[in-house]
Amino acid sequence: DALGIVRAARACEAEIFTGYGSYPSLSDEDVLRKLVTASHFIEGVAPPRDCDGDGDEGLVVLSGAGTSGRLCWTAAQFMNKLMMRHRGRALHCQCSLAGGNQAFRKSVEHAEDNAEAAEADLCRLMDLHFADSSNPQGARGKSLTLIGVTCGLSATWVSSQIKRALEMGAKVILLGFTPLSSGRGMFGDAEFQKAIGDAERSGQMVTICPIVGPELVTGSTRLKSGTATKICLEVMLHQAASKIRSHSPLTGEVEEVASLVKSYNRSWEGIYRHSAKLAEAIDLGARTLGLAGSIVYAGFGREGLVGLIDASEQLPTFGCLADDFEGFLLDGKDAAIGDSSEDAIGSESDLDHFRSKMGSLTLEDTLVVLLNLKHPAAGRADVEGILSEIAASRRTKHFRLICFAVEGEATGGAQARALLKGAEPDCLLSVPLPESKSLAASGFDLPGEIALKCLLNCFSSGANVLNGKVYNARMIDVRLSNNKLFHRAVHIVSEVSQRPRSEAIEAVLRVIYGGSGGEDKPVEFREEDVKDYIGRAAQMRKVVPSAVLIATGKYDLDQAKVAIASATSLWNLVANAVTG
Repeated sequence: DALGIVRAARACEAEIFTGYGSYPSLSDEDVLRKLVTASHFIEGVAPPRDCDGDGDEGLVVLSGAGTSGRLCWTAAQFMNKLMMRHRGRALHCQCSLAGGNQAFRKSVEHAEDNAEAAEADLCRLMDLHFADSSNPQGARGKSLTLIGVTCGLSATWVSSQIKRALEMGAKVILLGFTPLSSGRGMFGDAEFQKAIGDAERSGQMVTICPIVGPELVTGSTRLKSGTATKICLEVMLHQAASKIRSHSPLTGEVEEVASLVKSYNRSWEGIYRHSAKLAEAIDLGARTLGLAGSIVYAGFGREGLVGLIDASEQLPTFGCLADDFEGFLLDGKDAAIGDSSEDAIGSESDLDHFRSKMGSLTLEDTLVVLLNLKHPAAGRADVEGILSEIAASRRTKHFRLICFAVEGEATGGAQARALLKGAEPDCLLSVPLPESKSLAASGFDLPGEIALKCLLNCFSSGANVLNGKVYNARMIDVRLSNNKLFHRAVHIVSEVSQRPRSEAIEAVLRVIYGGSGGEDKPVEFREEDVKDYIGRAAQMRKVVPSAVLIATGKYDLDQAKVAIASATSLWNLVANAVTG
C-alpha cells in the first residue's frame, strides 16, 4: 500500500547518509575530504585577484546524461548566480548535457552513448569560453575543471569527456555511486581505470564514489542516487564559492562540509515525519493514473525546476505517456535560475501554457503545486495571484489539488494553509524545516529543494507502483532509449520471466522486430547492432512487458499485444503469466 511504499523509501534513502553495508557513505570523513578537494579543484581555476579580463575567467564544465545531466544543469545555474554576486575572482560554469539542452525536458535516444559528440561538445564549450583569451590553445586545459557525473559509472558521454580533459591537463572530478571496479563501458576498461588511478595519484583527479545502495525501484538512479548527486554538486560548488569570496584561507573546511551535509539530512528527515500525508498524496496520484488522467506539477523558481525534472523522468523510467506527467515553471526566467534557461526549459513550460493546461483539467486530473515559503520569492504578489487563479479554476473544473510545501520551522505549516485557503487542496503536506546559516547566506534554500525532490520522487514512483508499473521492485515498462536501458530491459525480462538471458534477448528482439516472420528479424543477437535495436525500440511502447509474456512461453507476440491492450494492470498481467 501507499504507506508501505513511503516507509520503504524512507529506509532506502537513509543509506545516503548512513551508508550501505560496509561501504562509505556521504557522511564519512573520507568522502567529506574528497568533497573539499573537489571544491579546491573548482576554486583553483578562478584567476588570481590581480588578474583582470573576461578571457582569463576560469571554466567549470559539469557533464552528465539523463537525470545526472539535468542536475548538472541546475547546479551550473546555481554557481553562476553565486559568482555574479562577486566582483573579484571569476569563473563560469557550463553544462555539457548529453543530447543538448533539449534533453533537459525529454530524453534523447543514444545521446549518452555518443563518444564523438561528447568530445565535440566539450571542445565547443571551451572554444566559446576562451574565444577572447590570450592564453595559447594548448594551455587552456589548465583553466578548466571538468565534473563528470555518472551514477552507475557507465555513461560513455562522461567517460569520453574525462579522457579528453585528462589529456588536456585539466583537473577532473568524477562523481558516481558505484565502486570503480564495477564500472561498465569505458569505466570498466582496465587501461582507463589505470589512467584514473594515475591521475588521482598525481593530484589531477579526485574520484568521489560513496555507495548509497540499491534503489527503491531497481536501477532507477533518479531517486536516491540523484539526491546524492544534487547534494554533492551543491556542497562542492558552495564551498568553492566561499573560498573565492573569502580574502583569507578558510579553516575547518571538512567540518564546514560536514555541517552542509547535515543540513540536507535534516531536510530529508523532515519530510518523513509526514509519511501518512505523503501516502494520501500517492493514493491520489495513483487514482489519477488509473483513470488515464494527467498529473501536472507547477512551481516557482528552482522549486519549479524540481517538478520539471521529475516529470521528465517518467517516460523513460515507467513508460508513461507524454501527458501523464507535465511540469510548469510559473515565473519564467526567475532570478534564481538564470537568463540562459529558455533553450533548456522551453517556452511550453511557462505561465501562459500552464494557464492553458489548467483550463483543460478535469475531475480525472491532479495538479501538484510546489512551494518554498522560506525562499525570498515566496512573498511576492504574483505568487498569491497565481494561487488565487488556481483556486478559482478549481471551483469550476473540480480537478484534484495537492500541495507540497516547505516553510520555516516556527510557522508549523500555517503559511501554506493561509496561502491555499481558498483552494481547499485535497492534500496539503507542508514540511517545517530549520534554517541552515551557511546555505542561507547564499540566497538559495538548497535543503528545501532536496525536501521537495524527495517528496516528488516518492510521490511519482509510488503512484506508478500502485498503477502496476513495477513488479518485484523492477521497472516492467522501462523505455529502451540507450545502451544501458537496452541491457537493463533484457535483464528485467530474464529475471521476471525466470528464463535465461539468451531467451530474454530473443523475446525482446521479437517485440522490436514485429515477430518471427518479418524479414527484418535478426538471425542472432549482435552487440554491434544494439544501436539499431534502440533506434527501433525507443519509439515503441510496452516492449518489456510484451517480452516478459513471450519469454514465459505462454504468449506469442500477437497474444501479448492483445493481453496488454486489454489489461487494467501490468502487474496483475505479468504476475499471472509468471506464477499462474
